[in-house]
Amino acid sequence: MVDRKPRKIILPVKKQKQIISRTIKKMKYFFQEKSVERILIYGSLAKMKLGKYVKEYRGRLYSDIDVLIIANEKVKIPSYYRKPPKLPRKINKITGKIFDRYFSNFKIENKFEVHLHIFNPKIHNSKLALKYGWPVNQKISNKKAFIIYKKGPMR
Repeated sequence: MVDRKPRKIILPVKKQKQIISRTIKKMKYFFQEKSVERILIYGSLAKMKLGKYVKEYRGRLYSDIDVLIIANEKVKIPSYYRKPPKLPRKINKITGKIFDRYFSNFKIENKFEVHLHIFNPKIHNSKLALKYGWPVNQKISNKKAFIIYKKGPMR
């Protein structure tokens, strides 16, 4: 049985832009981490399709916010970001090849869970990540994403 998403009531673009700003503020800690190369927002917020489902979906009523951190070493994570996922074993087996950790213990505006994924190209499988839709290489990924932090000067 396919887990189909219910219809979603999309927030106005202005509201979504405010949520992007709040999400960036939550990510500022990682801007100081030496190992972090890039931080991207992807998924519904990158497509400006953040909103509220007409009925509960995967235990929540609101879209999640997907944040991808690309780092070349282990990233130090503050304790307030820690919350391990409750995913089926099969999914955890795949995700372990794609990213290090997964955190979602805070919400923007007490509604939107932030799903934080950390990808290290030295130890994770880029081809598998791209296959499952992770924008780890924006030049060849077909997923909409935008950079909120890039080490060095942003161009």
